[in-house]
Amino acid sequence: MSTEIEQQRMKSQKFVRKAQRTDSQRSCKYSNHDFCDQSMIKLKLSKHQSLFTSNLDEEHKQNEQDLLHIKKKESQQNISQIPQVIEEKEFECGCKPSVIPFEKNDSWQILLVGKLNDPEVFPVFSQVIKQFKDKQCTFYVENHSLQKFKDQLIKDQLSEFVDALTEFNSQNHESIIDIIVTLGGDGTILYTMSHFQNRYSPPIIAIEKGTLGFMCMYNIQNIEKDIQKILQNVKVNRNLMVERKMRIHVKILDDKGNIAKQNGVEKSYHALNEIVIDRGPNASCLKMEIFLNNEPLTKTLGDGLIFSTPTGSTAYSLSAGGPIIQNEVRSISLVPICPFSLSFRPIVLPECSELKVKLTEDNRGQGKVSGDGQKIFDLLPGEIVHIESSDLDVYVVRETFKANNVHEWMVKLKKMLNWNSNFSK
Repeated sequence: MSTEIEQQRMKSQKFVRKAQRTDSQRSCKYSNHDFCDQSMIKLKLSKHQSLFTSNLDEEHKQNEQDLLHIKKKESQQNISQIPQVIEEKEFECGCKPSVIPFEKNDSWQILLVGKLNDPEVFPVFSQVIKQFKDKQCTFYVENHSLQKFKDQLIKDQLSEFVDALTEFNSQNHESIIDIIVTLGGDGTILYTMSHFQNRYSPPIIAIEKGTLGFMCMYNIQNIEKDIQKILQNVKVNRNLMVERKMRIHVKILDDKGNIAKQNGVEKSYHALNEIVIDRGPNASCLKMEIFLNNEPLTKTLGDGLIFSTPTGSTAYSLSAGGPIIQNEVRSISLVPICPFSLSFRPIVLPECSELKVKLTEDNRGQGKVSGDGQKIFDLLPGEIVHIESSDLDVYVVRETFKANNVHEWMVKLKKMLNWNSNFSK
């Protein structure tokens, strides 16, 4: 009886809070967080119900059997879609590294993405291809760089790999890519992630060769040795150590609650850095209403709003006065862009938050919604911008021989932002 009352009470709630991913849930075997939360609810209900029964032991055993049956069924459905995330021993700083299995022995599907205006891109990628000579690899490159890659391989006397180059098409190849190698800065990674909107990212070997490289783990000078270390680790341990980065998902809903479309494409995007709502070319400020977990948060007048991940906290959000957030602190920051009221300050919210924004009835014109600067949608009157954490994380391969995660982050932060440089001279 108590179970039915509890279930009715849960259904009657106006807002069902999206479960925050705890450390144990982030490391659960199949990363199936919904299943974890449902299991917790079932266990709580069974314990509550047991107070009214005298057969506690038998009921507890039955609940365990039911949960094992559900878990087995759910895992069979999800194991082919979501990577196992294995937690190994902690870093010296206390953070837990994420390790994903990589047990492919046959052919590897590798995507190469680089800055075409950089003359070093093609020679470096030519050497990268050479490092995988012992594997049966297919290398995917975008159409506009395919011929240049082939010419470079011939120039470097690696013509045997020319036939292994294939034109990349995100619609056909998104689901089969095993590893991504990027050469550039953070912008190159953001551009690459725009092609992976329907799945978690394949492990990214990010080589630094750009203006900013907060996310890049490898330096162009040592890339041959580093790739050999990666391949050796895969050979010995059958896994890859990665830095796990959250994304946020935006979808624009019409007045009927459906995902709106623009030129036949759904207004939906998974962003690694930030979602930005701004006034675009309009001269007038935007008047917006903001809702947090279906409750009114505030009304604002200004140039726009920035919803940022920890990864994006050092990008546009930082320039607009937002806080710097360490990658392990999974959260969503809300930063106003030139607000009319100076009392509206940046807010940091837990990753389980659900945010909605809509233009007020007296707003002039329309706005723009962009994801990582890669996708831009029109925001029309009556539409609602829905923002929450994404289930499609990004995995950046990290250097396994570095043992202190926070120290590494601090060193990179001080280097990139050039902190207190005038005082140290």
